[in-house]
Amino acid sequence: MDLKKKPFKLVSHDRRTKKGVVAGSLEELMLKARALFNLGTEVFLIVLEEDGTEVLDDDYLLYLDNNTKLMVLRANSQWTASFPAVDETDCPGTERSYNPVKILQKLVRSPGSIALLSEEELDVVSSFTEHQNIGIPQSEVEYLIETCQRELEQKKKIKDALDLVDLYQRAKEQSDKNP
Repeated sequence: MDLKKKPFKLVSHDRRTKKGVVAGSLEELMLKARALFNLGTEVFLIVLEEDGTEVLDDDYLLYLDNNTKLMVLRANSQWTASFPAVDETDCPGTERSYNPVKILQKLVRSPGSIALLSEEELDVVSSFTEHQNIGIPQSEVEYLIETCQRELEQKKKIKDALDLVDLYQRAKEQSDKNP
């Protein structure tokens, strides 16, 4: 396999059709998707299956992890979140678990992706203590952990501020109803 090529998992917009491909560029990926999903001359996008982020260039595509799920989104379709068949809150022990080493490796490859991490992912990295011998220099791991801690604190502050604005808005609406 060409070193610049990576494996990806393509899914249709309804997530019923799944195909595995290897591509080294967005153009190559789109050509393969067009053939595999019988798109002919139809306009379509390639987006991340998990959140609908559009993949626009080779640099971003090649920063993605191997076997990242990508959705082939037809022009007349809209990305929608995937909901599990079973509500995880009803099933003890099925909480999502994140691998801090994988998250750290992703941050080494693409530091800007820290902005896309969820609070849960940031928390997992922030509390990570087993950082010996993970293939990343110790100083870099410590820096990334500190950065994740700061980003988590910032996200919590923003969330608190938004909650306060929401509370204020509801109080204002209530006082407008009952002058």
